[in-house]
Amino acid sequence: FQSLSEYNAIVNRMAEALKNGRLVFFIGAGISRIQGYPSWDEYIDRLIKYWESHINDDPSIQKSRVYVNALDQILNSNIDKKRKVDLVYQMIKQAFSQEMFEERQLDFEKYYFETFPPITEYNPVLTRLASLDASYITTNYDNQIENHLDTMKTVSATVTDIEDFDDRTDQVSLNTVIHLHGMPNGKPAHFISSSSS
Repeated sequence: FQSLSEYNAIVNRMAEALKNGRLVFFIGAGISRIQGYPSWDEYIDRLIKYWESHINDDPSIQKSRVYVNALDQILNSNIDKKRKVDLVYQMIKQAFSQEMFEERQLDFEKYYFETFPPITEYNPVLTRLASLDASYITTNYDNQIENHLDTMKTVSATVTDIEDFDDRTDQVSLNTVIHLHGMPNGKPAHFISSSSS
């Protein structure tokens, strides 16, 4: 802010939005890092390591060593991170049958963001935000905003992906969390993790 008057104007506009039920928070990965979730770069590295391990351990995959070596090269390359994700999905698509790929393509995200518990359940930023009557738009894959809302208010609504949002635009209200990039339990076709998703 350039001045105290600009700061006061923002605070007043936020207070007015809160009073009128029109307050919306945009939340990214920085908030989830408080609980031990990865940054974008860490997510990509863990995604690659996960698939290296699972392809290597799957006896039904022929030439698993070829895929694991290719994934290792992707991990250690200087390729753009978003492009790395595209290449990882190309590798696992080749390693599995089409049917198996469609069934398993979000296995890592389901494990890491749904099954694997965060380092700490308590997030002081989300606790504070959840205490306000607002709606939440996030690019995060985890459900920690919902968890904090459910703890603070015992109610939240989740929009898992863009198609879900299209179907429910008239139902988005206070304490609704809209996941712009999708969630692991949503439709894989609407899950955004790279430039080609």
